[in-house]
Amino acid sequence: MKVALFSDIHANLPALEAFLNDIEKRKPDAVYCLGDLVGYNIWPNEVINEIRNRRIPTIAGNYDFGIGRTSDDCGCAYKTDKEKEMGAVSISFTNGMVKEEERKYLRALPAQIRIEFQLNKPYHRILSSAEDKKQHYRHAINIGSVGKPKDNDPWGCYVILHINEHSSVLHKETITAEYIRFEYDIEKAAKAVEESELPNEYADMLRKGY
Repeated sequence: MKVALFSDIHANLPALEAFLNDIEKRKPDAVYCLGDLVGYNIWPNEVINEIRNRRIPTIAGNYDFGIGRTSDDCGCAYKTDKEKEMGAVSISFTNGMVKEEERKYLRALPAQIRIEFQLNKPYHRILSSAEDKKQHYRHAINIGSVGKPKDNDPWGCYVILHINEHSSVLHKETITAEYIRFEYDIEKAAKAVEESELPNEYADMLRKGY
């Protein structure tokens, strides 16, 4: 089974469109969005509506939470005064751009989604004491960013989980993460920033992936 996980579009419509074209080719069995649809670029409404119209299950990112409540705090971990100053411009700009219906959608996004896939034929048995003492594995996966990468690679990134039909918490190798990088029109997204009220530094970040 293949499950696509993506997040951090950050109002970058060209990146989202390229991502959607990429997963069309790969045909995952399920797709989930882990939030941060808005902020830092000029297409928050378009991104929201693309996700909403496709009915992609989505959780609220910190930026979505702030904009959904018309807050001036995006919950971002800015480290310097310059970053804080730029961030204040971004959230003010985004609050001014997002329409009421789109804001209501962000406000209604859940904080988490719990999913369970049944890949094996169901059966009931009692665990032996030996099995009960085995180590259970959990996977913590950084899925990267579709629209605002920070790993010095400007191309968008997402993950496809490959879940073995014999998947078990006892065997970590039955779930693997495949990292996908995809090209998109970075210049279109960067120039959109430069032609807006947003700080030009955000355009440079898109071009260089930081």
